[in-house]
Amino acid sequence: HWEIWNEPNLTNFFRPRPDVGKYVELLAAAAPAVKSVQPNARILNGGLAPAVDNGSDISPVTYVQQLYARGAHQYFDILSVHPYSYPALPSDASTQSWNTFYRMRLMRDTMVQYGDAATPVWATEFGAPTGTASNAVSTQRQADIIADGIAEARRLGWVQKVFVYSMRDRGTNQADVEQNFGLLYQNFSAKSSRAVVASATSGCAAANDTLESTNTPVDAVW
Repeated sequence: HWEIWNEPNLTNFFRPRPDVGKYVELLAAAAPAVKSVQPNARILNGGLAPAVDNGSDISPVTYVQQLYARGAHQYFDILSVHPYSYPALPSDASTQSWNTFYRMRLMRDTMVQYGDAATPVWATEFGAPTGTASNAVSTQRQADIIADGIAEARRLGWVQKVFVYSMRDRGTNQADVEQNFGLLYQNFSAKSSRAVVASATSGCAAANDTLESTNTPVDAVW
């Protein structure tokens, strides 16, 4: 499996600013190159991050519409999204104006519109940060968000995999949101979310009922 780029809808990852046309050029070059040496490879587009259309970043809903309008779906086998919803639950319809997990429905509508309903969606980055940052959540809320996301993915049916970010906190600074997405604290003690993921994946066997927890540098498959 090859994911081509990361969050190309954000200026932080696609400078000087996101450009769907340029990204499609990249994807159109990379996908055939990979498959020429690994014919059974499965290609994912660069995972799309939560964002709004603000003249700089591009919302994932708009980005998917533009990908399909440019015929880019011929180059990927799986649609990759980073459907963060915190502090809301993924299933909270009252937050659908910005909740990326909930808004995956709109991305799916585009796929169906273009006759691409058979292509699965992977939530390749999903979770919530704990700590003391203004946009952090409690450890119980983190667990609730992850549990709700797993349940929602299974209910929707076309979200084939959920990758929980991340296995372990990257640091000990509680005020730095980027350091606190872990199911485990930096010292390896467990947050409530660890038990949620362990319970949700107990007995999983089918490929379409798999959750994974990601971290750098190791990917751990539950």
